[in-house]
Amino acid sequence: MNSSSYTITCTFCKFIWFLLKFMQYLYCWKQATNVIETESAAGRPDFKDVEVRTYGKLRATKVRFYLRYFLSLDGTSQGADFSPGDTTRADESVKGRLEPLLRGTGIDATRIENDEELIALSDYMLVVANLLKAAQSSSLALDLAKSLRLNDLGILGYAIASSQTTADAAYLWHKFNTLFFGNLVQLKYITRNKQLIAYYLPFEDFRPELFDFFLEEKILIDVALYKLISDTDYPIEKLELTRPINDSDADFREMIGAPVYYGRQANALFIREHAYDQLLWGRNRETNSVCVSHIETVFNYVNSHTTATMQVLDYLYRHLSESPSMETTALSLKYSPRALAKQLDKEDSSFRDLLLQAKEEMTRTYIGTTNFTAEEIAERLGFLDVNSFRRFVRKSTGKTVNGLRKISAPMDKNGSLGSR
Repeated sequence: MNSSSYTITCTFCKFIWFLLKFMQYLYCWKQATNVIETESAAGRPDFKDVEVRTYGKLRATKVRFYLRYFLSLDGTSQGADFSPGDTTRADESVKGRLEPLLRGTGIDATRIENDEELIALSDYMLVVANLLKAAQSSSLALDLAKSLRLNDLGILGYAIASSQTTADAAYLWHKFNTLFFGNLVQLKYITRNKQLIAYYLPFEDFRPELFDFFLEEKILIDVALYKLISDTDYPIEKLELTRPINDSDADFREMIGAPVYYGRQANALFIREHAYDQLLWGRNRETNSVCVSHIETVFNYVNSHTTATMQVLDYLYRHLSESPSMETTALSLKYSPRALAKQLDKEDSSFRDLLLQAKEEMTRTYIGTTNFTAEEIAERLGFLDVNSFRRFVRKSTGKTVNGLRKISAPMDKNGSLGSR
């Protein structure tokens, strides 16, 4: 072998050696971080194609659930089987009792009885704010979870209960519950050491009491639903929360049925291995097939119906602070401005009307569910200055910012304004 060949061979060997060391380093780094994307496995739902998102409008199912609970607060049985829109049973006293919960939303009891009715996200959030004040309970999320029934979830509840396994049920619940039962908590799933972990990521703009409520309601409703459809308790290994422990947490920990750690860096639920390979006692393929088919039809209808009007609203809700224009919105939604305008016109709408609607709804949302000042709200809604925002509020509502805040304040169960 001549010197030239020897040099080439040595260089090649060194390259292979460095490549192997680099691959070894990558493997060690991956093992050290030990966080990978969720992969499907036997007995575990594959959440890859589950888009957990927030819709600008939600089905009325969750609001009906709140109304039923609200009517039971005085200890009577009126709320047990009450249908909010059933005028043959809803006497004036009952209707009057619902007004504090629906105050400031523009929702009436008859409207939410329509399964095709969609409730604006801003109205849904105001209902929750009113309910928190009316219940005057530090364990409202727990009380709601304990009162949960399958028919509170509508057809989604029956689809889940008739699933074959807990894996099938979990997949349906996490894919469809945002639209069908209202969910303001983002979810992110990862696998660590073959253990599935659900990270709960609530929106950060809520007042602290709303933030805590939405988080704990989501966790506890998940637990309650599992108990309704399975013969076993929810397979939780442990729960980690960012908030400190409260005096009223004993009942919360009892329902969780696993160690709860407070003051942690993230809100995370650690799920036991083989949690999703349990057969359900209510499994029925025929029932499940019919229910899932209907759910997917509604789900696809809502998504397809948002092709223009609702997609624009959804985009505007999230980008008002950037003062979105017709051009930027169309580009983000993969339309040309002309095509988007034409499609909106077919739906008897326009970008200008939708922008106005989004600002009006988010104004009520921020005023009713946050402690933001007028200046902070103006900035988030894309106004040039707070005076422009104040003029907008007066023109669109006929009230000042402070006047609207007073009206939007959560109500107590006696119908009086709560202090803010």
